[in-house]
Amino acid sequence: MTARRTNFALLLALALAFATGVTAFGIGTGWNRWITVQHGIAGFLIIALAPWKSLIVRRGLARHRPGSWASIALLVLVVIAIVSGLLHSTGTATDIGGLSAMQIHVGAALVSLPFALWHVLKRSVRVTPMDFARRRLLRAGAFVGGAAVTYSATEGLIKVAGLPGASRRFTGSHERGS
Repeated sequence: MTARRTNFALLLALALAFATGVTAFGIGTGWNRWITVQHGIAGFLIIALAPWKSLIVRRGLARHRPGSWASIALLVLVVIAIVSGLLHSTGTATDIGGLSAMQIHVGAALVSLPFALWHVLKRSVRVTPMDFARRRLLRAGAFVGGAAVTYSATEGLIKVAGLPGASRRFTGSHERGS
């Protein structure tokens, strides 16, 4: 996958993760489950794009451009958001240093926003009509499908292993003292 397509796909995945995260955070009704599922799929999609993005990052770091510290900060914050999201969803670490894994997840995502905006504006992604060609859309659908299968497999593994995340509420949160 080319660097431009990787960046475009990652931008869409991060936007989907942010939109579904904000929506899931603001809604507490039963249909929220589908938004939470989409949020998880977006997270696995970001993980699936990581190998291609790592090649771009290596090339970028070799250029020693000014402002690369902000790109590294964005990378660190996205990794923290994903790892804390996985720790929360599996229930393997609900509290980390006096904060819940969900607080760390949301905090890292919110702090990463200005860095992501700066990164997108500094290194804009050109969208061309060929980006929406049938073959590319099918390939993107395969990536999303793979992320959905991985999400489903992870949810099943959490239940089979009897991890604390198996008893999460439909919102994705863990019940505490209610």
